This record gives sequence, C-alpha cells and structure tokens, in this order.
Amino acid sequence: MKRDLSLCPQCGAELPAGARFCSQCGQRVDAPAVERPTAPAGERRQVAILFADLSGYTRLSRTQDPEETHALLTRFFELVDGVIERFGGTIDKHIGDAVMGVFGAPVAYGNDVERALRASVAIHDAMASLSTDRGRTLGTHIGVASGEVVAATTGSTSHRNYTVTGDAVNLAARLTDLARPGETVISGDVERASASFAETESLGELAIRGLSNAVRAAKLVALRPMTSNAQALLGRDGERERFARIVDRAIAERRGAVALVCADPGMGKSRLAETLMADALRKGAQCHSAAVLDFGVARGHDAIETLACSLLDVPHEDAAQARQPALERAIFAGRAHAGDAPYLADLLLLPQAGNSLYDAMDNEARRGGKLRAFIDVVERAARSNVTVMLVEDVHWASEWVVGGLRAIATMAERLPVVLIVTTRRDGDPISGHWPAALIERFDLPPLAREDALALARTHLAGSPDLAARCVDRAQGNPLFLMQLLRSDTDDSAVPATIQSVVLARLDRLLPADKVAMQAAAVIGQRFPLALLRELVDDARYMPAAPIARDLLRSDDRDPGVLMFTHAL
Repeated sequence: MKRDLSLCPQCGAELPAGARFCSQCGQRVDAPAVERPTAPAGERRQVAILFADLSGYTRLSRTQDPEETHALLTRFFELVDGVIERFGGTIDKHIGDAVMGVFGAPVAYGNDVERALRASVAIHDAMASLSTDRGRTLGTHIGVASGEVVAATTGSTSHRNYTVTGDAVNLAARLTDLARPGETVISGDVERASASFAETESLGELAIRGLSNAVRAAKLVALRPMTSNAQALLGRDGERERFARIVDRAIAERRGAVALVCADPGMGKSRLAETLMADALRKGAQCHSAAVLDFGVARGHDAIETLACSLLDVPHEDAAQARQPALERAIFAGRAHAGDAPYLADLLLLPQAGNSLYDAMDNEARRGGKLRAFIDVVERAARSNVTVMLVEDVHWASEWVVGGLRAIATMAERLPVVLIVTTRRDGDPISGHWPAALIERFDLPPLAREDALALARTHLAGSPDLAARCVDRAQGNPLFLMQLLRSDTDDSAVPATIQSVVLARLDRLLPADKVAMQAAAVIGQRFPLALLRELVDDARYMPAAPIARDLLRSDDRDPGVLMFTHAL
C-alpha cells in the first residue's frame, strides 16, 4: 500500500505521521503553512574533503569469513568516523571500504584544512590499535583536497541527505588512490594552505583520471606546531605600552590584573599576546601559556591542566610514567601542597595512589578540590615572582576552564598575577560576566594604513601597486592582508582561507540571520534595510545579531542604510 510522505520544509527529512517537530533539524512542522520564498537549492562553501580507504580490503574479503570481514569493516568505520567527528568534521558517506569526511560544511571553523590534516594523522595513528585488535597489520591510505563545493540536501521524495558536490570531492578520491598504506596525499591547494604547519614532499604535476588538467599534489610528511612569527609586530605600540604598565605595577605594587584581548578573527590577537608574553619575560616575570582547543589531539586535556603542568614543571605530552615523578618532585620542592596530591593527579590525568579514597568522592567534591589545588599552585608561584599566564581562545572554553580563570582573576587583586586572555568578540564569555574592575580590555582596531603598507611592502617589495591594492582590500585585518599577499588569485578573487574565516562567522548565526546576510551580500556592501526586508519577506526584520557581532553596521551618512563591516 502506498504511504503518504511528509517532508520537513527546512531540511527535507522524512517525517513520521503526526510529528510536531523534525528529528533532524528541530524545525516545528505542525504550524499553519505560510507562503515563503523558495529556499535556495544549496550554498557554495569552501571545504576540505578527506577520503580514508582501508588498505588491502579486497584481498582480506577473499581470505576471511564474511562475518569476520563485516566485523573488521564495522570497527574501521567506527574508528575513522570517531576521529573525523572529534576534529570537527562530518561524515558524508561510506563507500565500500572508504569513508568520506567533510570539514567546513555544514559548519565552518576557519581552520578546516588544518583539522582535516590533523585528522588524517590521527587516523593513521589509530590504525595501530585496529591492527592489534585484529591480529594483523592494517593500514589506510588517505587523500585530502580543498576547494569550493555546493552543499545541499539532495535525493528523492523517498530518500534525502545532506552532501557536497564539486571537483574537490573527485580530486580527494583520486588522491586516495595515489597514497600507499600509511600515507596521506594532498592537493596543491591544501599544501599551500598548510605551509605554516605541515612538512610535505612534492609529487609534482600529476595527470588525474577524470580531471581535464594536471594537478599539483604532495605527500604529507609531518605536522608541526604553529611556528612563532619572527617578523616585527606592527601597529600595536599602544597596547604594548599599556601592558608594560600592568607588569611594572605588578612588580612594584605586588598586585596584578586581567588583560582581555578582544577582537574578530584575523586581527592579530595571538600575535599580540605572543609579543606581550615576550615583553613580560624580558622584565623578569615567569610566564606560562595555554590554549583552549576545540578539537582533536588535546581531547581530554584543557587549559587549566596545561597551566598546571607548566607551573609544576610536569611534562605535558609525556606518558604518565614520566609525569608522576615530576609531580612528586614539584610537591617535594614546595610548589604544591602534599595534601593536594590526589586532586593534582586527577587534574594532570595521572592514576591515583593505591590507598587513595579519591574515587569515593562525588564529582562536586573532586571538582572543588582540583580548583583549590590549582589556585594554591598559582599562589605559591606568585609569592616567589611576578607570574604572567596566557590563555588563548577562551571563546571555546568550558565552564570549568572559565571558572578556573575567574579564580585566577580574583587572586590578581592581592598577588602579582597577570592573566592575559584572548577571545573573539563573538562568543566572549568574560565581558559582562566578570566584574569590570578586574579587567583591562584591549580591543584591537584595524591596522593603520601606514602600518599595513609597511607589512605589505616587506612581502611585495617589487610590486608597490599590488601591495597597495591588497592593503585596500584587507581594510586593516592582518590575516586578510597576509592571505591576499600570498594568494596567487587575481585581484577580484577571495582566497580560500579568507572564505573559511568568513563562513565560520556566518555559521554561528541563526538561520534567519544567515539567510538575510546572504541576501544582503547580493545587493552589495551597502544596502537599504527596506530592500533587505523585501528580499527576506519580513517587513519587521532587524539584523540585531549581525550588528551586535560586528558583521553589519549602520551607515552614519545615510539613515536607513546598513553596510557590511568588512568588504571581503
């Protein structure tokens, strides 16, 4: 018997009879129908595509019992899917014995190429455990490509799913075929985007089946930490002078402060923070740093643990066998209280002593004890010397990390503790939540034109006209400027790295605001609010969130007209 099909108007998923809400996207579906403009078929997005293929699967399937083969494939998919999702990607599909992961759709993070490459390394590392489980050596070969795709819900009335289509998908699949077991082969675009943190071996220009032109490819050799920028910091002298006064006061008056460095992506928060830490070190302060990572290899670790390791001189990356003696030495040296050993062991992800009653405590008691032990460690350090601590990207921080940082901030009123935190304005968990008296706020303005020109000319010394055009397009955003300077696209194109940063900001908007931003972009950098309301078919629409997040602003010269804050 033919059944009546009902589809969600938002995402196209099939709905069970009588459903009030879509289980896929949460859209209410039992409200009275209203006439709406036709939704676009999809959106163009800059993404990174990862294909991971189990090596030797055909041979295995011929020599194993079908049930063993099914169990192996299931375990492989669980392992690879888990890694991709942990690094912020989504599983697009399983094809035979291969997994296709997408980084940058449906949500972009601004560093999607890095996520894809770090996921590829983690997949190779995880294959060792699968080999142990199955009693034989197993590997995977991986291809990673990036480019513009169309992301949309596709299919028929009986089956629909969200997927991406474009040349990058085909290229990633073909690069997988070129990789040997244990290798990752990447496209030229990925190689360029990862130059600051990836070591690669060029494979030259290759003819790829199904593609009309030869493409550049490379083998991923290793990933390294982001390197410090040796180039002089331009245009932030005022911020450095303000921070110098904070450190001088901490030295002279034995009281500290919180320096909140707040700006949009690309404005140089990390570069400034790195310089402030170097300035403090030259003044004789002890310095410790951590970053809040929202994905990947630091899963299970957090900024509080990283700071504790640094303060106690416990190796952060080593195994527990090496970390345990380091903690014992720190307690013996008086950098921590012996009675706090169980709490510090938990904080540092170390096993408890055999006679410990720690496991019998409830979660609240353990969390409170860990925080008290950590604060005691900070206090002991600050009594001996001015202590400067940096925590980057607190817009991604958990409540536990924010709570620990607030405790440090409160301590700064009575001890020479200087806490530097960097955050995006969008998602800032500190402003408006902590007492304003605790905070000295550093809002980073765009680079002045003369500073931006000086930066551009160091990279394009022989092309002053091109340097000036890049400065004009970047509008004072250092990241945008550097990507434009390094880009091999024409003057009208927007480099992929910038597209990813912009997409990441748009993806944090509610759907109605995101659609409105896309509609406004069709009009141009300036647009009348009345026209935008016509396009979104809402006579009362007000882009409050885009304005609050500094994506849009009012045109002071023309009431009723809005404009994008940045042309790119």
